[in-house]
Amino acid sequence: GRARVVNHTILGNEVELSVIEPGSYFGELSAFDDGPRSASVVAVDDCLVAAMPRDVFFEMISRNPRILRPVLHNLARMVRSTNDRVMHHALI
Repeated sequence: GRARVVNHTILGNEVELSVIEPGSYFGELSAFDDGPRSASVVAVDDCLVAAMPRDVFFEMISRNPRILRPVLHNLARMVRSTNDRVMHHALI
């Protein structure tokens, strides 16, 4: 199922960052830097979710470098989206 990636402002307003479609993934940012989650994920539909330990994730991308490219592409998309949001709010 689909899920929404959301964050909350200091005032408590919910901001939707993206929508995760069936068959996709989330949490790769924390896997790379071992930091806290930067957003919450809220199911829109019934979802089947699996977890992958950090060491398994690194083993998987080291043994299968073709998997790393789309993960890095997604991270770049997230950075660009964040930059766009910052610029949008700086102009308001």
